Amino acid sequence: MRGGLASGSVLPILLLLILLASGCAASTPTIPKPPRPILESLVATPDGGVCMGREDARELLLYIDTLERRP
Repeated sequence: MRGGLASGSVLPILLLLILLASGCAASTPTIPKPPRPILESLVATPDGGVCMGREDARELLLYIDTLERRP
């Protein structure tokens, strides 16, 4: 009978720990993503590819580089 009482008191403690852990995980601050670049010179090619101007290529490269360097 004592084993039943001990296991009955463990379940609420486990549930409380799970709730606390999930609350802490949800409240951790997230690092904001950098704003997406606006690419204005995109041109579709007949073979399904995409061409872009030099300035747009530079903006896209900087955006991807920023995303990869985030912790």
